[in-house]
Amino acid sequence: MGLVLAGVCGYFVLSHYRAESERKLLEKRRSDAQDGQRQQSIAALAEASGAIADWRRAFGGKRAMDSLFGAELASVLVRTDSRPVLFIASLRDLNTSTTGYEIEFDVRANLASKVRLILDCSSEQGAQVMHNPRDSNGRYALVARIASVQGEVTDQSSTEEGKGAERILVARGRYVQSLYIGAYWNDFVEDIEGWTDSSPGKKY
Repeated sequence: MGLVLAGVCGYFVLSHYRAESERKLLEKRRSDAQDGQRQQSIAALAEASGAIADWRRAFGGKRAMDSLFGAELASVLVRTDSRPVLFIASLRDLNTSTTGYEIEFDVRANLASKVRLILDCSSEQGAQVMHNPRDSNGRYALVARIASVQGEVTDQSSTEEGKGAERILVARGRYVQSLYIGAYWNDFVEDIEGWTDSSPGKKY
């Protein structure tokens, strides 16, 4: 009787394990498919707008932990050919202005340098952004023309979390268009992998 009971228990444990493994595999495949769709949408947005999509490479790899100067950032973002730039950004705020709206996004140039984009946009563009979901993890593929990188602000929320106040460079320009992409973190993953791969202590 004991052997039979042990066998039945083992069967149910094994069945549960297999079902849980299949569920996790299905979730991963679904997540990978969603990431693939997001990346395709981001690439299509960049191509349609003629935006510079690889600007962050200048500050990646060995430079991923560098705290950047405004002049370094301006040399990459302020384009003499007037081409827009593609950002992966988090929406921070949207306010009215004399010409429509002023919209603020936060982006990262690398792991150590945060940038606040302050962009002019039309009333129609502002209204479109306001209709998107407002969850805290939601992010945007953003296309903008940057006119200047001047000054900096301090993020006091870092101090409240027990860290030092975070220095944030400020870039100003014109909003072109954006696409809400939800919880997308591939840019962070790429930065971390690039910095790790470039580390002198990395073991291959």
